[in-house]
Amino acid sequence: MAKYLLGVNHAKQNKTLFRLKIIVLLIGAVGVVFGIVVFVDIMFERRLADKPSDKTPLISSVIAPKIAVFSSPYFKFQTDNNWSFISSESSDLKFVYRRGTSNLVSGIMTVYINSSPSDLQSTRVLPVSLSNKDNLLKASFVSKHCREDLPKKVQDTLGEFQTTLLSVNFLCNVDGTTFDVIVGLENATPVMNLKRADGSTASYIIMFKDLRFKAEPSEFVDIINSFQIR
Repeated sequence: MAKYLLGVNHAKQNKTLFRLKIIVLLIGAVGVVFGIVVFVDIMFERRLADKPSDKTPLISSVIAPKIAVFSSPYFKFQTDNNWSFISSESSDLKFVYRRGTSNLVSGIMTVYINSSPSDLQSTRVLPVSLSNKDNLLKASFVSKHCREDLPKKVQDTLGEFQTTLLSVNFLCNVDGTTFDVIVGLENATPVMNLKRADGSTASYIIMFKDLRFKAEPSEFVDIINSFQIR
C-alpha cells in the first residue's frame, strides 16, 4: 500500500510530532525543576532572615514608670509626670501643683500648712485617716456633690452651707458647678492637725480642683494615698 496520501508523508509527519512532544516534555520538566529550585531558595532565604544574627545584639526595652515625686519639709507625695510644682504661686506655707501645661491646665492641687485660704468651701469631700505606722494618709472615696445630701429648701439656695458628709464637717458650695474636692479627717474637719515625724504638730488643708470635662476622682484618691506627713 502506498505511504503517500494526497501528497502527505505520514511517517515523516509522525516523527516530527514525536520530536515536538519530547521537546515540550523536556521544557516542562525543566520548568518544574526550576520552580522547585526557586521555591527552595526562597524558603532558605526566609529562614536566614528570621534567624537572629550573631553579630546583631538583642535589644530589650524597659518602660520606666512615669512618676513624679514632690516633697517639702512638711509632706511628700507622688503623681504621674503630668504634674508640676508652681513655685511662682507658692510660699513657705502654701504649695501649689498643677496638672497639664500652662496653656491647658486640667487639675490644681493646693496644700496649706498652718494657714488657710480665704475661701474654704467645696462641692465634694474626701475623708482620710492617718496611719501611725508610716504617717501616710489613707483615703476613703470622693463624695458626690454635697448639695445632693441637703434638704430641698437648701438645695435651691445660693451660696454656702455648713454640712457634714461622710463624717467630715465642711462648708458646702451649694450652687457650685466645678469639681472641687477638700480633704478632711474622718469625724473631724478639713483643718487637719497632724503629728509630724519630729513630734511637732502642724495643720494641713488639702484642696483639689479637676478641670477636665469628665473628672477623674480616682486620680486624686491615689495621690492622697501616697501623701506622707513629714
